[in-house]
Amino acid sequence: MSQMRQMIAAAVVVSTLAVAATANAQQITLRIGNYGGLFTELTQKCAGDLYTSRTGNKVRYLDGNPSDHLAKLLAAQGKEAPYDLVYLDDGPYAQGLDAGLFDKLDPAIVTNLKFLYPIARMKDDYSAAANTSSVGLAYNTKILKERGIPEPTSWADLWNPKLAGRIALPDITTSAGMNMVMVAAWQVGGDEKDLKNAFQKLAEIKPLYFFKSSADLKTKFQSGEVWVAPWYNGRSWQLISEGFPMKFIYPGNRGFAQLTTINVIKGTKYSKEAMAYVDAQLDPLAQLCMATYLPYGPTNSTLDGVMAAYPKMSQQFPSPEDLKSRMYVANWSIVNRDFPKWLEMWNRTVIK
Repeated sequence: MSQMRQMIAAAVVVSTLAVAATANAQQITLRIGNYGGLFTELTQKCAGDLYTSRTGNKVRYLDGNPSDHLAKLLAAQGKEAPYDLVYLDDGPYAQGLDAGLFDKLDPAIVTNLKFLYPIARMKDDYSAAANTSSVGLAYNTKILKERGIPEPTSWADLWNPKLAGRIALPDITTSAGMNMVMVAAWQVGGDEKDLKNAFQKLAEIKPLYFFKSSADLKTKFQSGEVWVAPWYNGRSWQLISEGFPMKFIYPGNRGFAQLTTINVIKGTKYSKEAMAYVDAQLDPLAQLCMATYLPYGPTNSTLDGVMAAYPKMSQQFPSPEDLKSRMYVANWSIVNRDFPKWLEMWNRTVIK
């Protein structure tokens, strides 16, 4: 992996030197809603710097939870939006699309659109997926071994009474939290269309807490407070790469597919510049850079050969084949339609 990272760094330097002279005389700064933490750090390093080197324009990332970004955009309808672009999970993205918040991408500017996997081209090209990721189970192998607790193999193992008070669950305002409602529904024979008894079942887990921040969860894993959690593949593998005794699995060979969408906000004064940023984010150089440092899967198919050459890296994120076979893709139209009821049941039954 060190050789790969040296190649990435060299390529970024070459790209910057090659196009710096073409920077725009009139510089603008794009406002981009982002996730924060390592993801923001890497989008700046891999996509933002590439975009600036090509255009001379700057970027300013405004960090927060995707649901909070969406709420601000919905509240700003009819007024100036707080962002020119925003990164969103596929759940909040579907809500934003229904609300008409996004501009359709122009393939003449976003030239990398034609190279994307079909799953990464969102409906009618109103957005594109910057990467693929997944939700599975992450757990501390050392603590479980010391306590004589078998390693989990199924989603049902979240209800192991020996893990009560040592599990962290994602908050329902996150896509992963909505996924866990579906997991609970599966345990009682339902799904996102049939949630009878799902929230009661979820409450039986008795978690330590509900997390919104992966950075906070990482700290609680490291301190030994949390032993098991449904978590994102990228965050889990990043902690594993640091030497932490962790495994990440798809319980019962079934995980949840996640897409990170990058969206141009309708009405931005800088629509063309924003679309040029999207193109930089979808560029194979930026995609390879991000996959190297944070294992989320690239969506640009021109990297297929590179991924095949680095199987240890590629196993850390869902492949296009995984997305078709062992990844569950939520019906976000149903989830978003019914979410107010979900939230009411969550507050009444799970948070008490």
